[in-house]
Parts: sequence; structure tokens; C-alpha cells
Amino acid sequence: MELDVVVCSTSGKPVFRHRVSTLTTKRPSEEDESSASSFSSSLQGLLSFVACTQHEELLELQAAGCHCVFRSSESLTFAAIARSVQEEDSVYNNDTPSFASQCLQHLLQLLQHQILFVLSDRGLDVLRRQPGYDLRELLNGTERVTRSLTELWATTPTLRFKDCGVLFVRLKPERRREVTRALEFEENISAPSMICGLLLARKQVVAISQPNKKQFSILVDDLLLLINFVYNTPSLAKSETWTPICLSNFNARGFLYAYVVFLTSDVCLLLLSSQQSPQQFPQFQAKKEFVSQRLQEIGAMEAIESSVKNHS
Repeated sequence: MELDVVVCSTSGKPVFRHRVSTLTTKRPSEEDESSASSFSSSLQGLLSFVACTQHEELLELQAAGCHCVFRSSESLTFAAIARSVQEEDSVYNNDTPSFASQCLQHLLQLLQHQILFVLSDRGLDVLRRQPGYDLRELLNGTERVTRSLTELWATTPTLRFKDCGVLFVRLKPERRREVTRALEFEENISAPSMICGLLLARKQVVAISQPNKKQFSILVDDLLLLINFVYNTPSLAKSETWTPICLSNFNARGFLYAYVVFLTSDVCLLLLSSQQSPQQFPQFQAKKEFVSQRLQEIGAMEAIESSVKNHS
């Protein structure tokens, strides 16, 4: 099975394309700029032709050995093309690809959320003003994260279904509660700044703290985006980072602010705030010191490392 994912602007400008084969770990060769532009223009032309002649939006297309699913927003077009490939000689055959339409639609939805994760919907205003703008200029440096999200979806069956696929580190219930309480601790109770705290280990969730679920409640797809972002951005492993992110399920037009720090090479602490104030950085640094010390005191770090080692 080969999966070809394409994102382009509604004017036909290429934004992102990545091909993944489920038969081999070797990536298919990447195309040149002219081929990418030609393919994106043809794709957008097909969708526009159907919209103009049939007055309907083309959502799905099936042919011998090929299954295409489309998703459109105001400024962007997303397409997932699954092709059946014979394993022996890697040539296409006429079997119907096995990916369900709902699963492919979920992939396209994740990719849409990933672009908003970086830019927010406000960042797409440039396409509304200038439909021919090359959005890759604003997304420069994020290609690795988007590619890894596509590959993760293609190689992990549980991720293909909405609200599934997030793995949790195996811990005893009382141990997880102790870790959660450490995340929930606020030194300044009168002015809490954290809306969500996550402890991650090897792309798995250890614990989640959500002090005020009425204000903010994290969704499974948001967790997937955060985990993929943290473990596929090498610079985050080198230092404490304060970075804006957009979780479009929460607010597509605005940013949250993430404090990211690795406590060990595998264990990451991520704290989210809705406030931009740089004064929070030292507050979150102090919280990191408390959480790190508390995890050592209760033996949680040893339990986490043992669990991910034995169950990975």
C-alpha cells in the first residue's frame, strides 16, 4: 500500500506533499518543484471542475487500485490517495486499497489541525488576501513534524480512528495519581497560570492535569499533535522552550503558549497557558523544579523508566 498526501491552496499552489509506503521503511523519492506545482494545479482543477459543473463538492473518488479522499477548507485543499501495490515488484495492482474513507478523512483532518497548530486561522488570512501566496514560506522548518504525523498515521492502525491511538505509560493507579497531583500543584493559588500539564515518556502519556476543565479540556487529537510536535522537534530536547501553539479544537484564531522541557532524554514536561506574558516562564521553571524533585521523592521517575523499558 502506498499513501500519497497532498495539501495545496485553493489557487493550486503546493503546500505539502508526502508519500509513504506501508511495505517498506524506505521513503519514495521526492518529486521536484515543477512536478509538485503541476500535480497541485491539476488536483485543484479537478475539484473546481466538479464544483462548477455538478454544483457539488468532490469528497471521494475510487478507481482500479486507487482510492482518493478530499477535504476542503476556505483556503486549503487536502487530498489522501491510497494505491494498492504488489509487494514483490512494487507495481500497482487493481485491488481496492484497504484504508476506510473515514480513516483517510481523519488523516486529512489531522493535517489541517497540524497546519493550524503552527499558523492558527489568523495565519491563513494571508491566503484570503493573496490566494497565490506560497504558504510554505510560513511553514518553513515544520515539514519534519508534518511528515512524521503522516508516517505515524500510516504505520499505527489505532491512530486512523478519531479519538483513539494515544498510548499511556503503564503505571499503578496510585502512582499515576501521585504524578498527577505533582502536576496540579500551584504555588500561587490566587493566580493560576497553567490550564493543562502533561508528563510524557517516549511518545506516551504518563499523566494529565487539567485544573479547570470548564475552561480547557484537551482532546485526543490535540494530544496526538502535541506528542508528535515534542518528539519530532530536535531543538526542544536541548533547552527549556516557551513557544506559541494553536489547538484549533479549542480556539482556531488564537494561540496557547507551551513551556516544554525534557527532564531526561525520554521524559518531557509540557505546561500550557492561555497567557502570553513572559513572566510565566520563571513561574513554570519553578514548577518544573518542583515536579522534577517530587517525581524523584516518590520514586515515579524510576517507575516510569522501568515501565517504558519493559513495555515498549
